[in-house]
Amino acid sequence: MTRHHYLDFLRASAAVLVVAGHARAFVFEDHTPGGGVLADLFYLATGLGHQAVIIFFAMSGYLVGGPAIRMLWFGTFAWVPYVARRLSRLWIVAIPALLLTLAFDTFGASLSGGKGYDGSYNALLSSGPGAQGLADSSVTFLGNVLFLQTVTVPVFGSNGPMWSLANEFWYYVFIPTALWVSLGIAQRRIRTIGIVALAAMVVLLPAAFIVGGFVWLAGAVAAVAAQDRRLKPLFEHNLARATTIVALPVGMVGAKLLSASSDLWFGLLVAAGLPVWAAMPSVSRVFNVISEHLAEMSFTLYLTHFPLLMFFSTVWLLPDQLALSTTGITTYAVLILAAFVYAWLVWWLFERHTNRVYRWAMARLDSGWLQQSVPRNEKQDT
Repeated sequence: MTRHHYLDFLRASAAVLVVAGHARAFVFEDHTPGGGVLADLFYLATGLGHQAVIIFFAMSGYLVGGPAIRMLWFGTFAWVPYVARRLSRLWIVAIPALLLTLAFDTFGASLSGGKGYDGSYNALLSSGPGAQGLADSSVTFLGNVLFLQTVTVPVFGSNGPMWSLANEFWYYVFIPTALWVSLGIAQRRIRTIGIVALAAMVVLLPAAFIVGGFVWLAGAVAAVAAQDRRLKPLFEHNLARATTIVALPVGMVGAKLLSASSDLWFGLLVAAGLPVWAAMPSVSRVFNVISEHLAEMSFTLYLTHFPLLMFFSTVWLLPDQLALSTTGITTYAVLILAAFVYAWLVWWLFERHTNRVYRWAMARLDSGWLQQSVPRNEKQDT
């Protein structure tokens, strides 16, 4: 599979922005005018976490939805390997992340006297436990394993960023099912089951999923367009590259200033630029290696960092927060470094074995169900 290093760079950058924003909320006081240009830029750059998640949705559609659409169109799509790939990819990170969340929350609540874990810092952090405190029951845990957080159960424990994982999963299911049914690929009885499943999802899934779903679909369409030979000269044109490089950061800042109402147009902007990013030539081997390694662990970093930051901050820092000073910046850097080291360790134990787990699962499924070969190398997956 072709490695697109600029897509790696985007995925890694989005994960870094999410972590940087959450760590800033734990460490620093709210931004006040008059702190200088550098302070203004720091607070702006570390306030783009939500826009980074929109980038994840568009890239997920590009890397997962695009290939699915092509297979559906050419009649080579098969549900068994598709579902096995998606669940292997998600569960190998999500289940350890949930267990680690439980461990950190338990010890953190004990050492801090429950402060913060009771929801008292939610307004300060814009994430984590709400007014009801930790949602850490076994039912909530199971619901999160089944990607029902924000659908029928809350996000488990302090791990607020896990909200987006439910969106991802249901985009994986809903959009390919809708295309599969509309293209008339399956037999009538099976299509009826698909239609019933679609109707159930329409009824049960929150309306908040819709915007992200359009962004995911736009990413998938962009991936299909990227394979059109007639469009490749456009994606490889220097003007398209320059426009895309400028448009992304400008769009992020604009989306931040316009708040949540900007999610759709910003997501479409990101999706439109993904074929251009994918076609960009590599800068250097160092850039490629760093981007690839950070992208490889970005999913683990996203799902593991918040409970760790919550633990350290509630036990040793909060409710006190620091000014943007040498002490504050040092504390901030240490927290981010700890999050990266911890995520790398979890990635090394679990996520790096995704392909092995997928092949193990496929080997145990009835080979008669398969309608296509089992991919051997899908590292650039989201």
